[in-house]
Amino acid sequence: LKRRRNLTDVLKMASNPKVVSTSKIYDQPYARTPFKQVWTLFGIVKILFSLPVWTLSYFVRGAEHSSWNLPKQLLHKFFYAACVLRIQVLFAPSVLSRSDRKWVGKMSRYVHVPAASSEYLLGSAATKNAQGKVPSFKDVPAYWYSPKRTDALLNKNQEFTPSKEGVVLYIHGGAFTVGTADESSDMLSITLHVAKLGLDVLSVDYRLAGKEGNAYPSQLQDVVSAYRYLVKDLKVDPSKIIVAGDSAGGNLAIALTRYIAENGKTNGLVMPAGSLLLSPWVDLSLSESSKPFPADYLLVSFIEWGAHCVANGHPLTFFTDPKVSPFFETPENLAKILPSRVFINYGNVERFYPEIEKFGENIRKGRKTAEKSKSESYLRERKDGYTTEEAEVVMDMVHDLLLLPFGYTDAINGSVSRMTQWVESVLH
Repeated sequence: LKRRRNLTDVLKMASNPKVVSTSKIYDQPYARTPFKQVWTLFGIVKILFSLPVWTLSYFVRGAEHSSWNLPKQLLHKFFYAACVLRIQVLFAPSVLSRSDRKWVGKMSRYVHVPAASSEYLLGSAATKNAQGKVPSFKDVPAYWYSPKRTDALLNKNQEFTPSKEGVVLYIHGGAFTVGTADESSDMLSITLHVAKLGLDVLSVDYRLAGKEGNAYPSQLQDVVSAYRYLVKDLKVDPSKIIVAGDSAGGNLAIALTRYIAENGKTNGLVMPAGSLLLSPWVDLSLSESSKPFPADYLLVSFIEWGAHCVANGHPLTFFTDPKVSPFFETPENLAKILPSRVFINYGNVERFYPEIEKFGENIRKGRKTAEKSKSESYLRERKDGYTTEEAEVVMDMVHDLLLLPFGYTDAINGSVSRMTQWVESVLH
């Protein structure tokens, strides 16, 4: 990766589309064949030879986090190095575009989500791009996951109908620029863990911002189309829908419920039962994320690049606009744009921790303010008596716990169990 730029310069660059082409910013030679294979092999060898160096560093300099022992330190070092390598070989235009293929998988089923009509082109979804034009809604590839109903899911002779028990609309992360909803995704583990919540999962393959012309609000438009598809076409009761997203997907999950809150009376969309936010990226200005946070594997240069791509052409104020950075939203408005039930899962050593912590505090403040004006009878009608949202801070954990492939089975199972209990309390 190129060396990290000064944050202000990066944000100014992102607001000026003439400075750099988003499809070329990180188009490195080692991201193209045959250099990709050579560089990958070199990276693997480098990681193996780094193990004794990391071990020595642990005994000389100590742990990067006070509670980490040597195995955990080595595990995080490995994840960081692997993340760097993976991102390096990903940065090529050929892999920065959403695939339009219909992935045939063993655990999922492709579904064609039709583009929302012009009547849904409202609010944040109608934001103009650098050329002064509003992007159009487009058809969206999506994939169903349903471990409990595998036979129905994979039966090609009949249409898959979601269960009446409930549906999770899942939005993947990847700094708005990488990732996919199909089974080829590096982030498939998150989707499969979300599927363990016991509901059918519709994962959205939204337009990636790394491709020219896919700046904001293209991603939000695709998510709106997917939600409209569930509610209007499949007739799924909104009170049985959980909107979930990790990292950048968490940002889009918040943007979706804002869109519904602000435009639902016009287009008939109703707020979902709850939002499940996994390490959500709530501050695209990187006001806290740019500070040293050595324990996390999430690269600053990667999220800076993602912010650059999704904002390409928008003015500098884009990064502090509450519509794209809910970190800057007032507590009172947060109570209006989020469902009555929200669950936030994040780690206390992840790069986004300061912003998420503050974001959660603002939600609590907004809830308390909003509920002071409501009657006691309303509070008694709440299914579980909660007057604030739920949050789980996983101690000693980095960004996107559910993404980690090994070494954290107990922590992952514990989080999935608590999220499952939360989902049950929301839908039943």
